[in-house]
Amino acid sequence: MNGKKHYSYTELTDEQLVGISEGDMDSLGEIVRRYLPRIRYFSRTFPESVRDDLVQEGLIALLGAVKSYEADKGAEFATYASICVKNRMASAFKRNALITEDEGTLGEQIDAETEHPEDIVIEKENTAELYDAIATQLSELEWNVFRLLMMAMSYSQIAEELGVSQKAVDNAVQRARRKLRLIL
Repeated sequence: MNGKKHYSYTELTDEQLVGISEGDMDSLGEIVRRYLPRIRYFSRTFPESVRDDLVQEGLIALLGAVKSYEADKGAEFATYASICVKNRMASAFKRNALITEDEGTLGEQIDAETEHPEDIVIEKENTAELYDAIATQLSELEWNVFRLLMMAMSYSQIAEELGVSQKAVDNAVQRARRKLRLIL
């Protein structure tokens, strides 16, 4: 044997799965299997044209919840993960709605722009260029705050993560918004 414990993953609680998830792809797979229906259910509160994108955002949030969950904080994993997923989906929807408000819905843009594989590659390159432009225009603090906001973290979580005050986070957000309006 290779020293790896063998589990009957379907019999473990969510909290137990999260506890063994680091480096254990089978436990992560079981968590995704359990939560994917819930993520799809949450996506139904958004327009149909963006649901697939938001399901992907929800899965990213779920994996982030697995990494950041702390059982000793008193919340069950299901509650914590649901909040992370809902916040990330809402944030992604708002972010995309702001970017695309003059150009139709995100779904309409995707349908119109990705008919050919070349368009998909070009869109990925454009997105990478946009992130590069954003990263070069924002200060280090503004970029870190922006990046953590995109991970659906609250101002207080960001302040704690970066070791700054919530007011400094709010100020960085306001400055970043002004700069992003110019870029976009």
